[in-house]
Amino acid sequence: MTADPAPPDELSGLRILELGSHHVFRATFPQNTDIFLAALRPMPDGDRQLTPWSWRGFRHLLRALGGRSYDLVVVHPILYAPWDPRYVLRCLGKLGPGSIPYLLKWYPIFLTALFTKCRLVVVDFEDACVLPRHNLWLARRAEAYYKRELPDDPWRLLIGQTHPRLPTLRVRRRRRLHRALDKLRPIGLGIPPAIIDPTAGAAGAEKVHDIYFAGDASAVRWNRHKGLPELLALRQRGIDVHVPDGRQSRAEYYEACRKSWLVWSPEGLGWDCFRHYEALALGAIPVISRPTIRLAGRLEHGRNCFFYDPEPGGLTAAVEAALADRPRLTAMCRAAPADAAEHHTLPRRLTGILRDCGLV
Repeated sequence: MTADPAPPDELSGLRILELGSHHVFRATFPQNTDIFLAALRPMPDGDRQLTPWSWRGFRHLLRALGGRSYDLVVVHPILYAPWDPRYVLRCLGKLGPGSIPYLLKWYPIFLTALFTKCRLVVVDFEDACVLPRHNLWLARRAEAYYKRELPDDPWRLLIGQTHPRLPTLRVRRRRRLHRALDKLRPIGLGIPPAIIDPTAGAAGAEKVHDIYFAGDASAVRWNRHKGLPELLALRQRGIDVHVPDGRQSRAEYYEACRKSWLVWSPEGLGWDCFRHYEALALGAIPVISRPTIRLAGRLEHGRNCFFYDPEPGGLTAAVEAALADRPRLTAMCRAAPADAAEHHTLPRRLTGILRDCGLV
């Protein structure tokens, strides 16, 4: 999904209510968005922040439910059901005894989705490639359900949910499930426009490293853990591989991206990753493990990225092929920041949702 950011005049008078653990609409369109705080940590915000357990926030929610106060209600679903012990323990473990109110973060989502007369969309930016059973009613109620980790076959989202294994033909014949799955739309993570460096990758920009990687490559991230030895082995082929020891600051990470031709960006807990788009924004080309989800943004092999097969030898072949054609790689790096600005910023992602709804 790509769209030009909505100009201010198009947003004039538009009212959005955002509920859940994310505040992307509130951050992007602050003058148009009210938010109900439903996160494990308080958000440093002004008087437009509403807490679901305050009397003021409760009254505001009731008024919103009673009429069409908002042009759009955006819900960020919760991964665990409110009655799931993991949900309760996670809330208590994060904040201790004082976290009791956070156990109630689900109730404004429930009430709003159940009773609101406003248009409703769901936006799921979580890593999990699953549609939890307790969120199916949201999919049925919403106008559209935007999901980051959306597989080509949406029935895979229901493994272990509507059926203990892959949903059977009996389950797949349910019309209610078809109606819910038909509302699924892919959405990618978006980067802040401030990250984009228009001068990165331009003629004369210094490139020091052939390929760069910094991140967690432990066994909990399978493709990174299995691919790192192959990446390091590229040094024996005369390729400059920059893998720093220890953690880097964000400024150091950005600078290393600017000075690299390629950035290794394999799948982590989810396939979609900020690193894909940060590399482009800083004039480098991401080398990404083969997509396992439906792509929302324009990531195209040989145009603004290189995909590789995660089998042994796949990464080596992709990197060597990319570095062998320096003129093409130079042109790709020069075009990368503009590509990130045009297709992969958060305002463009969210404007795409507003356009889908016919609001801008």
